Amino acid sequence: MGFAFWLIIAVTGQAQTDTLWQIAGDTVVFIAPKSITTDRVKLSNRDFKRLPGGFDDPSRILIHFPGIAIANDQANGVVYHGLPAHMTQWRLNGLDIVNPNHLSNAGTLSDLSSPSAGGVNMYSGNVLDGFEFVAPSFTSKRSWSLAGIADLQTSTKRQNYLQLSVLGLEAGLHKKWQNNSHVFANYRYSFTGLLEDLGVSFGNEAIRFDDWVAGYSAKNKNFNTSFFFAYGSSTNKHNAQPKPLLTYKDGQNIYYHSKNITAQWLAGYQYLTGHELNVGVAYSKRSDDRKADGEIVLEDDTTVDVAETFGLSHQKYTAMAKLTTPGNWQLEARWMYDQLQYDKTIDTNAARSVADELYSTQLNVFKNISLGQHLKLKTELALMYQRQLNVLPALTLEYYQGPHTVSASLSRNVGGVLLNQAYALHSIVGMNYMLDYKITTRYLKTTVSGFYHDISRLPADTAEYNFLLAYDLSFDGKISSTGRGKSQGVSFMAELDAGKNWWLNVNHSWLNTLYKNSGSTNWNHAENDFGWMGNANVGKTIKLGHGQLSLSVSFHYRGGQFYYTAMPYPATQQYNLAPQNQFAPYLRWDARINYTRKKSMISLDIQNVTNRQNEGFARYGPTGPYIEYQLGLLPVISYKRSW
Repeated sequence: MGFAFWLIIAVTGQAQTDTLWQIAGDTVVFIAPKSITTDRVKLSNRDFKRLPGGFDDPSRILIHFPGIAIANDQANGVVYHGLPAHMTQWRLNGLDIVNPNHLSNAGTLSDLSSPSAGGVNMYSGNVLDGFEFVAPSFTSKRSWSLAGIADLQTSTKRQNYLQLSVLGLEAGLHKKWQNNSHVFANYRYSFTGLLEDLGVSFGNEAIRFDDWVAGYSAKNKNFNTSFFFAYGSSTNKHNAQPKPLLTYKDGQNIYYHSKNITAQWLAGYQYLTGHELNVGVAYSKRSDDRKADGEIVLEDDTTVDVAETFGLSHQKYTAMAKLTTPGNWQLEARWMYDQLQYDKTIDTNAARSVADELYSTQLNVFKNISLGQHLKLKTELALMYQRQLNVLPALTLEYYQGPHTVSASLSRNVGGVLLNQAYALHSIVGMNYMLDYKITTRYLKTTVSGFYHDISRLPADTAEYNFLLAYDLSFDGKISSTGRGKSQGVSFMAELDAGKNWWLNVNHSWLNTLYKNSGSTNWNHAENDFGWMGNANVGKTIKLGHGQLSLSVSFHYRGGQFYYTAMPYPATQQYNLAPQNQFAPYLRWDARINYTRKKSMISLDIQNVTNRQNEGFARYGPTGPYIEYQLGLLPVISYKRSW
């Protein structure tokens, strides 16, 4: 992809003027003591700003924590314990939404839309108050998710601000009235879009995007309500290059346009009896359109004329009601309608249309039970109807004594997939087991955990396509619910408040992620079977003049991904054989510097400081197969002023 694409990816983050560190005396708390557990990562807005290499995108920030990876630097899909990103469910304030990312074709081998990832999250760090990632084993906060829930959290209590960044221009306005009601509006316009408006070109690639996010809230003694609306659009134009061509894409003119809209209403009421009722409804929709034409030169110098169109429409209606009682009972009902329409025409001769819909209804009861001074039991039972009725139990038993805690959990989850409805696929079933031991003191927290995820009824074919590997709407084989998958391993994490404004976090995981289809006798490597992965994060704050300087450095490493053999046009990969080849190990250094003074902040965030070339894709071009590398050095600078 062209320079403009890398530039946009590099500047996703937005700087806040919030206090960057939680300071107590001369010590710095890296993360709040209970924000990181074995099966939950809960981040605040301050964490978006302090951690390097994420450009304030909360899903990219997750790479700092044990067992979590991003499949490639071009996109922000969340890979938990080697389970693919398309098994993760996105939410906004607890309600399910469609993929909230711009440039959803970023980081996809086929240059087609991803159901879960993209280059830029349409909710920037300036409109988010927090972010929570919940693992499938987490008791009391589950849904139709098989690899976790990524919940974006925002409120209407914003700042007035103006920000200039390599990303572009972003501004927000906020108003509060004496009756405790708030209204805010936020707008962002891409840097490359501004330059294109001024006639500046970045080679053969032109990318622009913009976002509108607005909200209103009101609150009195017992009742609160809020409404959010978001609209985003992005455009990617690629111009054909002169021969010789390195890739098949180089010979094509491609126009890719995407629109995303979300509307959400939330309300809560606290009764005098101590009961609390929360309700919410949401509608979200994304539409992606792609047109391509051009001439591809094959290895034997013959040419193929390309003329194809692609259209994707994905929408969700969701509703939720939750009652919490004084006796620690939690009763919840959820409903979702999920609908997909996919159309593709190749060379005006071959057309394919896929339409699928999914209704999901869930009723669940959660109870937190104390079994004594040192023993706690978390219980959950859910009934879910999704193509058939499912019973979903979950249990967590926790023993704690002084700084020591031992816990064991199991859960059963069900998740659907939108493919051609003629296949009559069952819902996928996931069983999750976790055993965890941790020590928590004032300055140190260590955790060791073992995990096992067993997944059955995966969409698969009689060859080697399996939903644990990829999500490909254009796949033409006969698919049934005959696939299996599993992920197992051990994770370790240590967090140290080292005093004198130093913090340190290190973690490492050993895991393997495998799959097999009904016709296979042996387990095969899944694409995200990394084998090992980990992070080392260190930071310090310094008082400088009338402001505060914060420095942080991170090192990420993992085993390489497995991949299918690349195939010549019009195929992309050799799906009839399991992934046999593996990329070299992935290594990356990131760094971030923030300087805050009063209501101003300047930030420099650098991804891949050493400019290491990490292998990303195995592709086939006019001159044969080759390896495409991931992003190199990406420095991002931004300045923000609030009032």
